[in-house]
Amino acid sequence: MGIYKTIVEGFLGPIASTADLQRFGKWKNELEDALKELEKNYKRKKITKTEHTKRKVILKAKLQRAKELIEKSEERFEKTAHQDIGL
Repeated sequence: MGIYKTIVEGFLGPIASTADLQRFGKWKNELEDALKELEKNYKRKKITKTEHTKRKVILKAKLQRAKELIEKSEERFEKTAHQDIGL
C-alpha cells in the first residue's frame, strides 16, 4: 500500500505545486497592480490620505501572505519533484 501512495504523491505532488505557484503568482501580480493603482489615485487626489493608508495596509498584508504561499509552494514543489521512487 505504501508504494502506491508514494507513486501517487510523486505524480500528483508536482502538478498540484505547479498549479499553486501559478494561482498564487497571479494573485501576487494582481495585488501589486492594485497597489500601483492606489498610488496613482492618491497622487491624483482621487482618494483621501486616510483611505489610502487603510487600503495600502490591507494590500500589503495580502501581498505578504501571497509571497509566503508562493515560498511554501516552491518548497513543496522541490520536495515532491525530486523524489526517487525505489521499488
